Amino acid sequence: MSRIIRLILALVVSAFCVAVILVRNHSQPNTVTTTTTVVSGASGSTTVTDTSHSATAQVTVSGPPDEVKLFDMLPKPPAGAHKWAGTGTEGILTMEQYIEGVYSPSAWADERQDLPHRGFQYAVRVDWCVSDESSCVDVFFGHFATSTDAQSYYLAQTSADVAIYDAHGTYSVPGVPENKVFVKAELDSVGDAKLNAYAHDGSDVVHLVTETPANPDEATLNALMTSAVKNLDALQG
Repeated sequence: MSRIIRLILALVVSAFCVAVILVRNHSQPNTVTTTTTVVSGASGSTTVTDTSHSATAQVTVSGPPDEVKLFDMLPKPPAGAHKWAGTGTEGILTMEQYIEGVYSPSAWADERQDLPHRGFQYAVRVDWCVSDESSCVDVFFGHFATSTDAQSYYLAQTSADVAIYDAHGTYSVPGVPENKVFVKAELDSVGDAKLNAYAHDGSDVVHLVTETPANPDEATLNALMTSAVKNLDALQG
């Protein structure tokens, strides 16, 4: 009789242990950690991540593929370059980030009203200074709903900047269809000369700024603008 009782107790204990194991396995699902460059969002959207473009290798750009592709068309910083201090956010920019990156605070309210009417969608940005601080560059691509919207913005910006820069001269980069470069040869408070340039290409507007000690560096700006528009042409097919 005692053997039968011991056998029954052993079976009960074994069954209990199996039940505990099953409950623990059910309550602790498998966890997989992975890194990927393409992620499908809950809404069905796709996010692409690009970490290869920043001068400091510290900017990770994530967003819809078209926005990341546009970011990747920006001129790439030279080896040894670092971020231009105080210029603000790099990467893919919302309208608000673009406004705060381009305009003085006194103009923010007006641009919040104006940009949506001109079909502004988003912008991308990269900036850098070379290692010896002899040249600093800030590049934006603003993307608009249509080519007409982009041209409207381009004409508005170049018209507005005439009052600031034309006294020091303007020119166009050879070989770039629709562009204007404003030369501010008058030095700023730290002795730098500034070039401020725009180009219209399809649904995009290039805004490119360079600062260099003492004299404007037209050769660098011309090369960057030519490269930027060439990249946009390739993207647009």
